[in-house]
Amino acid sequence: MNVLNIDLKKINLQIIDTIVEVIGEEFRNIIEERVSNIYDITYNNIEGIQAYYNFLENCKKKELALKFLQNIGIDISSYPIRSYAEPLPSELEKLIKKEYDLNSFVKIDNNTITVVAAKKKHDVTLANNIMRSIQSEFDTKQTITVKFEGS
Repeated sequence: MNVLNIDLKKINLQIIDTIVEVIGEEFRNIIEERVSNIYDITYNNIEGIQAYYNFLENCKKKELALKFLQNIGIDISSYPIRSYAEPLPSELEKLIKKEYDLNSFVKIDNNTITVVAAKKKHDVTLANNIMRSIQSEFDTKQTITVKFEGS
């Protein structure tokens, strides 16, 4: 049995019961709440670990870049910091290029994302797939528009 292949969500009840046995039944509600909020981040290979490391590194770069701009006197109030984990427009453009082999321009304005993809013919299925891919990068609901312009 490989411990990296254990699905923690499937054994959630056993985890809770074990902790309750150690700490006490009077704390069951608190334990259930906290165990249900645990994020299971398991990487079974080096590529997964590297991807997670790169993700954390990018979050830190965004944070430091905004602090630097603020320290040199640039007003960053028009760039609200919702989460350093949310992708920048350039990262979404790379995602579209990688997944759909399309050049694009992405604009993010609060929860509204506009994508202009370089393709002559409008493709509803492709537009929906691009919207799903972009939405999967965010924790909150986004309003996403995809337009096609000929190249």
